[in-house]
Amino acid sequence: ELEERAEAGAGSARLQRRVKRKQDREAAEIATELFANLPPPPLPGAEMPPLGDLPPPPAPEELPPLGELPPLEGLPPLEGLPPLGAMPPLPTPERSVTCSECSAIFSVKDMMLAKVECPVCNAKISLR
Repeated sequence: ELEERAEAGAGSARLQRRVKRKQDREAAEIATELFANLPPPPLPGAEMPPLGDLPPPPAPEELPPLGELPPLEGLPPLEGLPPLGAMPPLPTPERSVTCSECSAIFSVKDMMLAKVECPVCNAKISLR
């Protein structure tokens, strides 16, 4: 009855605080019941219990070298895509620049440059 009055807006601020405290107590009781049956968390530095039927991790000498891809056999095929090993490498990004002084055309491979010097006449060219 008190909750209905508080929800309807007919109660005072005191009534709303009482209802909120009651709801908080009920939520705390539910949380206590849920977490009562869980085992306690392990202490920092304590040894973890075994996880079950997981295989042991490979030794460091059994791991492939960094940068080397594992074998692709056994992976499921990807629908509508070429096989993973058959993809061509991505081209190096570059842009063509025309010198305003001597009309020379050359390519710039650094996409972050704001200015570049013409290799023919040494004029400074703004790329922005």
